[in-house]
Amino acid sequence: MKGLLEIQIKDLREKMEETAKKKGLTDPEVIAISQEIDQLHNQWNLHRPTKGSPYLRFMLELWPG
Repeated sequence: MKGLLEIQIKDLREKMEETAKKKGLTDPEVIAISQEIDQLHNQWNLHRPTKGSPYLRFMLELWPG
């Protein structure tokens, strides 16, 4: 399940970035995608990732800095 959620989060993030480039950050579609990512992220967090977990590394790759 974790792997599937990671794929869904990554795919939605890419879709959100492309949509935001075309429509702007405050477009309702961009906000809806962001909220969907939040829901998936919350589901993922139910697995309680720990320091050094694959999920933590995955999230840091998505949003470095």
